[in-house]
Amino acid sequence: MDRLRCGARVRRVLLVVGLAFAGLPVGSALAATTVGQTGTPVDSRQQLFTGGIERAETGSVMPGAGTVTSFQFRAGSCTAVAGSFDFQVLRPLGGNQYQVIGNTGTQTNPCDGMLHSYPVDIAVQANDILGVYVVSDWEGVIAVAAPESFVVMAHPQVNDITPKLRTISFNDSSADESATFVPSPEPGPGPSPMPGNGKNTPNGNGPLANPSPQVPHGSPHGCGNGRGWKIGTQARC
Repeated sequence: MDRLRCGARVRRVLLVVGLAFAGLPVGSALAATTVGQTGTPVDSRQQLFTGGIERAETGSVMPGAGTVTSFQFRAGSCTAVAGSFDFQVLRPLGGNQYQVIGNTGTQTNPCDGMLHSYPVDIAVQANDILGVYVVSDWEGVIAVAAPESFVVMAHPQVNDITPKLRTISFNDSSADESATFVPSPEPGPGPSPMPGNGKNTPNGNGPLANPSPQVPHGSPHGCGNGRGWKIGTQARC
């Protein structure tokens, strides 16, 4: 086999390898994280979340910028009550007030003992937290100590701001709620600069045209696809 044929074969192999790497999904290296916790809820009429209350799970904090892709909870047997709820992401505004930036909408407890997931697409920032609005008395208490705050209010919708919540000073339980968090890609160097667009702008490869009135024929348009500039009738590329 002569050198030309050998070289052509090597180039074809490299092209195939390059296409294989180009086909890999960009987000494949982004690891999902669980924020919050789920578990078998307490089956007792003495430990229920009362309807008409906004709860902020202040210990369930987003670790950075990214997206919440789903909420999860584990249903119980509901011998006392079933109930309904609205899982949320809350953004702290200071003074123990929060803004609702995304939610599942009202969901009814299926009472089947299974783990349930509700897909969402909510852009989040670092320090956003999980919240839940208890629409009607809900069997959603789990025996996992975690910090919480609450307030009695009407059902908030996305972009609504809560009144000041009251912190629960002693709490040996939390809400049966978790979320799947996917971090945003790290900023990279970006693609290589593109060729000029025919105009000699500051982000091109040449200086601006001489704007002085002493050169009446100076042109702001570049030549050679934006790689140079014109002074009078002379192109300098």
